[in-house]
Amino acid sequence: MGKSVILYYDSKSKLWKKTKKDGLYFFNENGYPVGEDENPEYKFSVSDNGNTIKNINGIGKYISKSNPEQIFIIHYNSDGWNSTVAIANCDVSDDGTVTSSVSLKGGDICSGSNGKFMLIKGINKKAKREDENTTIEYNSVILEGKDGEEKYYYLPDDNKLVYMNENHVNEVTGKYSIIIDNDISLPLNDEDKRNCSLYQCEIKKGCLLVDPSTLVEGKRYINDLSDDKKLVKYMVNEEWIIEKEIGYYFFDKNMNPVGLNGVPSEAYEIYKENGFIKQKSIKDSTIVGFYFNKANSNKVLLNNNNKYWSKGIEIHPSNVTEIEEGISCQTTNETITYAKGDYCYKSGIKQIFLLTDDAVYGNEKENCVFGTNDEPKYIISDVIGRVLNSVNIESHLIELTNNAIRLAKPGYYILNQDGNVINNNDDEETEMHIYSCNESECVEVNVEENDIFLSNGSIYKIGEENKLKMVEQDGYYFFDSDGKVCSESDDKVTTIIEIPKVSEGEKTEIGIIAMSRKENITHMRKKRIN
Repeated sequence: MGKSVILYYDSKSKLWKKTKKDGLYFFNENGYPVGEDENPEYKFSVSDNGNTIKNINGIGKYISKSNPEQIFIIHYNSDGWNSTVAIANCDVSDDGTVTSSVSLKGGDICSGSNGKFMLIKGINKKAKREDENTTIEYNSVILEGKDGEEKYYYLPDDNKLVYMNENHVNEVTGKYSIIIDNDISLPLNDEDKRNCSLYQCEIKKGCLLVDPSTLVEGKRYINDLSDDKKLVKYMVNEEWIIEKEIGYYFFDKNMNPVGLNGVPSEAYEIYKENGFIKQKSIKDSTIVGFYFNKANSNKVLLNNNNKYWSKGIEIHPSNVTEIEEGISCQTTNETITYAKGDYCYKSGIKQIFLLTDDAVYGNEKENCVFGTNDEPKYIISDVIGRVLNSVNIESHLIELTNNAIRLAKPGYYILNQDGNVINNNDDEETEMHIYSCNESECVEVNVEENDIFLSNGSIYKIGEENKLKMVEQDGYYFFDSDGKVCSESDDKVTTIIEIPKVSEGEKTEIGIIAMSRKENITHMRKKRIN
């Protein structure tokens, strides 16, 4: 079956033309616009000036624009599509008050005297009624916005949260936690503190507005309808914020922080990449390592064995001392031994150390290393016999911070001889090592002169005499997921960096976009790189 096209007859030219008017169109089994009390057979959403036509689905109420003579409302519920109903009329005063002689209820749509479609939120219970024949006053909101710009409103009388634009009103159905920005009626996506409302939705039970007085300061939720299901935190006085503190967050099935012996159901990583604070779900991650749970102030540890997350485990204490050769870790009694590739922990400074050799009671030799969030350290897994957390791994960089000991992410790493990140090698005593990492391994590479690569949010190339140079030439730079510049037609672009002219400001990341040959960039978000 070919692509659907919606036609209309132009009486002036006496020709049939493809519609360019966006909206919802419903037709009967004969292909004619539905009339009153008819069931629709064909249901289409038209956008992009008639160039995009999609089938319609989703529980809600839809405004049919198929018939230019009369507008109908069509309801789709769990029983399927209902028959068309003529839209009710309502009067809209200058102050926005809506009245109608027709009985309406929350979720209904009426055609306003202001030329707008109005969503009825409920009866205005404060309005006075003289007798039964008096028109009823309603609380309402204008239906506005295009597809993809739906706003959210709550219907308290029916415990329904709906999302709508100028063409339809749909119910939120399913089990969700939803945090709506009250100022713009959209799921919280702003990085600053915002005044929001929390709705808890259950299957077949609707949605309840949570009383702010019952909310606990610092409690975190997953905003199920926000971009990428953001992890957010309740502050105080109905203010919410997207979690931005770098670390690893583990929660049980009730979104309580995983404690001792707790089973993780949700897991998030908050991290900095290419100069931006980002977050992602890691509940299905198989990256070997030891991870503190930031959700309960790093009081428990979880580890990953390349298959699944452990339960919350108690952090084993150790005696850590600084010696002339470096740092020495020993166990707290003679019966305990920690193997190379395990960890030590010094509670006084809340620091985790990677063991480069076995730790036993009374050890006085150097046997561990560490890094911090401000200055991560990287070591190659060969140093610990390619065993981390009792798991055999390939030759891979291991990242050490306050929050975790884990395999390094894909990308380029420019390190000195001590395993610290550098951005130049002007000092003659600095040994520069460049590693290229993917999901499975890391290899030290010799980058050819003038080859461009992305590392730690900056663009570099190798200049004369093997000197590391930061690229400053304005323009757009395209990179794959490993930080390698894209130069072939079938390279997969994941990051685009714009370096504007010096007078225009700092370099800008244009979004993280997965695309390949013949695909177009359809969405770009410019952000400053601090």
